[in-house]
Amino acid sequence: MAPLNAEALGIDLERITDKQRETLGIGLRVGSAFKVEATGEILSIFFDFTKLVGGRYFPISFDQIIPEFGATANDLVETGKLTEIDLSDYLDIPYPLKLSASPGAVYEDLPVSQIDYNH
Repeated sequence: MAPLNAEALGIDLERITDKQRETLGIGLRVGSAFKVEATGEILSIFFDFTKLVGGRYFPISFDQIIPEFGATANDLVETGKLTEIDLSDYLDIPYPLKLSASPGAVYEDLPVSQIDYNH
C-alpha cells in the first residue's frame, strides 16, 4: 500500500528503507498511533509511523515504561492519558486496501476491505 499512496501522503520512497516501506504499508491498513490527551502530541509506539503522522517515536513494547510519562503505554491508554488513533481513519488514503477473489473485479468498484477482529 505504501507505493500506491506515497505521493499523496508526501512520502519519498527513495529516501526510506525497505523495512520502513513495509512498516508504512502495514500502518496504512492496521496501524495505530496515540494522542497524548494533555497536549495533543502524537506518539508512535513499537512501530514508527512518524513519516505518516509526525510526532515522536518510542521503539518499545506496550508493557515497557515510557520514562517521561512514568507509566507503560498500556497503563496510559487504560487511564485515558493516551488515546489510540487508527491510522486508516486519521489519514486520507487515496488507495485503501481492497480485496476480491473475482478475476474480473475492478478496483474502483470494490468496497474498502474490512477486518473483523472478533474472529
